[in-house]
Amino acid sequence: MKQDQVTKNSALRYPMALALLTAALVRGAEAAPKLVCEEETFNFGEREDTEVVKHAFVLRNGGDEDLVIESVRVSCGCTVADVSSRTLPPGGESALDASVKIQGRRGPQSMTISVSSNDPERPLAVLTMRGTVSVDVGLEPAYLNFGQLGTDRKQSHEVKLLSRDPTVRIVSVTGDHPSFQAVVSTNASGFARSLHVTAQPPFERGFLRAEFTVTTTHPTRPTLRLPVSALIPELLHVIPKEIVLKGLHPAGLTRSLLVRPGLADSVTIRGVAVPDERIQVRIEDIGNGNQRVTLANIPVEAALDGKVVEIETDVVGYERVKVPIRVLSSTP
Repeated sequence: MKQDQVTKNSALRYPMALALLTAALVRGAEAAPKLVCEEETFNFGEREDTEVVKHAFVLRNGGDEDLVIESVRVSCGCTVADVSSRTLPPGGESALDASVKIQGRRGPQSMTISVSSNDPERPLAVLTMRGTVSVDVGLEPAYLNFGQLGTDRKQSHEVKLLSRDPTVRIVSVTGDHPSFQAVVSTNASGFARSLHVTAQPPFERGFLRAEFTVTTTHPTRPTLRLPVSALIPELLHVIPKEIVLKGLHPAGLTRSLLVRPGLADSVTIRGVAVPDERIQVRIEDIGNGNQRVTLANIPVEAALDGKVVEIETDVVGYERVKVPIRVLSSTP
């Protein structure tokens, strides 16, 4: 007898059993976890810029199988979020605690939290915290970035004092870096309400950071901080900036250094000095003005820690570029 005939006869003889089996299979196919959050958007209203906003989102499993929270990601570094439990049985709940630092922010804000789970219908749920940040007293901008500066070009930016009280004024300003200067300016009413911050050459090359301390007449926040930064491009770049050695290598290690022009039109390597005569040096042109220095047979020895490889170039100010060697201990 054929198999389909057997199945047909069985269905005719046991209709109730077949119906129960079919219902069970349907229920099994439909069973799945389901992520439910009754409040997916939390509006924190208007807050002062000195606060940290906190909120607990309640996540619930509205499905028939265990819900697994696989990951929680935030949209910005100012937001921190985590769940109290990552596995929720059917009907179970978990708190997703979120906090947002709003210091230095102004106006309308919106931060999102992405929750990934094994919910087949919605594997990614997005929760939102939004509101408005007001300021009783502060600076605008709260952080001043000059961007990339030339080595001989002066640049200035205005920074305004914000306050609900128009009579609050700036008393003094002091900085901690000689390349940045600040002058207090007064408005038409004679109140000192702004700063003119100037980046004044000569500059050190690389990324510059500074901070100004601004003293005001505000009764509760008399002192404000103004971080300042700027990037002064290098004439040439040596990558990496240090040579790291680790492990046991009786035959020695090989490391490469890339030398490429920054603001310089071209770079010529005139020589390479190494701290150990066993190190072999090879210099090669790899195109587009870039050159590679290959150091072979480098002994991994503690005696090399703190020593330098000197690259001699034809770029003024970079006649001898020193690349330090760092030897890491091979023992845990």
